[in-house]
Amino acid sequence: MEQSLPLQTHLNLESSLWYRFRKSHRHLRIGVLSDAGGAEPWLVSAIELLALQPELEILFLFQLPVRRSSQESSPPWLFRKLNTWSRSGANDWFGLSNSFPSSAQRHTLSGCEGSELSPEDQALIRSRQLDVLLCAASSLTGDCANLARLGVWSFLLGEPEFAGYEPPYWREVYEGRSVSRLFLLAHNERFERGRVVESLATATIPSLHFTRNQAAPLGGAATVVNRNLLKAAERETASPGGDKIDLGTASPRWPSNVETLAFVFRKLGRSALLRAQGRGKTMRWFTGIRPGSGAVDFQNPSRGKPFFEINAPPDHSYADPFIVERDSRHWLFVEDIVESTGRGCLACLEVNDKGAVGEPVVILDKPYHLSYPHVFSHNGEFFMIPESCENATVQLYRATRFPFEWELESLLMEDAELVDTTAFHYDGKWYFFTSTVGPPEEAYLFTADRIDGPWQYHPANPVCTDARNLRGAGGIFMQNNALIRPAQDCSIGYGYAVAFNEIRRLSPSEYEEREVGRLLPTWSPGLGGTHTFNFDSKYETVDGRKLVRRKS
Repeated sequence: MEQSLPLQTHLNLESSLWYRFRKSHRHLRIGVLSDAGGAEPWLVSAIELLALQPELEILFLFQLPVRRSSQESSPPWLFRKLNTWSRSGANDWFGLSNSFPSSAQRHTLSGCEGSELSPEDQALIRSRQLDVLLCAASSLTGDCANLARLGVWSFLLGEPEFAGYEPPYWREVYEGRSVSRLFLLAHNERFERGRVVESLATATIPSLHFTRNQAAPLGGAATVVNRNLLKAAERETASPGGDKIDLGTASPRWPSNVETLAFVFRKLGRSALLRAQGRGKTMRWFTGIRPGSGAVDFQNPSRGKPFFEINAPPDHSYADPFIVERDSRHWLFVEDIVESTGRGCLACLEVNDKGAVGEPVVILDKPYHLSYPHVFSHNGEFFMIPESCENATVQLYRATRFPFEWELESLLMEDAELVDTTAFHYDGKWYFFTSTVGPPEEAYLFTADRIDGPWQYHPANPVCTDARNLRGAGGIFMQNNALIRPAQDCSIGYGYAVAFNEIRRLSPSEYEEREVGRLLPTWSPGLGGTHTFNFDSKYETVDGRKLVRRKS
């Protein structure tokens, strides 16, 4: 593993949105339990980062003696070759490292019976009066009650049903799962049973280089454990926890030679097909519009009349459409991408009574990329929050001459790379949904008494850590007395689909949502993605991505 990883992770952590708003009132006494040879580098890196937080004191390191198991197994020869080839030139996430914080007092435990801690070892750990014991040891079972005040914490790499498979995150690629998950667990009774403290779902990288799929979930481990330990220090109590998971005690199962061969041929065939389909073509975003079909049918959102494509000027493409009605006139706001440079500005087009659009007018152009022109009204005025992530700001604009002239009203957030911020006024309070670009990618919620801020950090943050429901995909709307938050599904690829989430709880102290439907890229032939949905009283608008011929 590269030596710069812990430092780089530390820099990423200090720039994290949640880290900026942390509030800890006490210190936590932490111990680490590891195997004799140490722990895997991804986990050691996360532990080293804990030691840099003044609120988190890593006081003790408990190391097990060398354990020999009759269940040890090694991968078949063909998978060993594939694994070595895939890892070539990349970080070794699964070697062993003993580079624990030097300030921790070390204890070599007396031994364990099978995979369980001996009573003497348990008594030693309990005597240190820890708040949390981080378990970096493999395959431990048995009693762990009262080893630490807030329990024993550990990571589960991958889906619970994949717990017996090696290596981690192989099975997700092999089976074509859209996301790869990491769980932080708290064990209060036995090592083989835990309760979910937090989970992270990252987009699966479906590459023949399957070990690339390990980077995103493992890279998020430091954020997940640091954040939850600091939350525990702030609350002075353990997280209430989520679902229970039984890890089982199955022996490791490696991919067979047959599975490995099938995987290689399947990936090579898929790669050849994609190259053939993309030869002489490029992926391009476009915007579609159609007459509205009434309430959104969440089971089949594309039901209704077909969308027709809005033609963009040569060397331009349109995405992120928002449609706004004023005085019975309809205005379409889009991200206008100059394809030769890849930089976006914001443009506006009028939609007439027949659904045709007028000439585009650029309404906002900056030296940095702009997108997602979230336009909305409040108290008779119109406001806009564009995405200005490249400038590390969240900006609020007010229309001085709608829809063509806008002036900067407020900087809602500075020094933060946030995308697709979406505002909503509810029950006398402003709510702002936004997302980080990672790693890891997460959705956050802020509140404010005024439209121009200042923002208050919501205690439920992050409100989503699942790549299938993160980034904003359009304005929040009310339907049948339910609040609906459209979000991008970026699991299969960036902007693959739109997920509709019903907001079940929304207050300055609570947030809960559940998915009620999704708009898939099937509303037009040949689509590879669709990631924005908006409507007004007369029209619905979406965007789509498809392969088009390159211009010679």
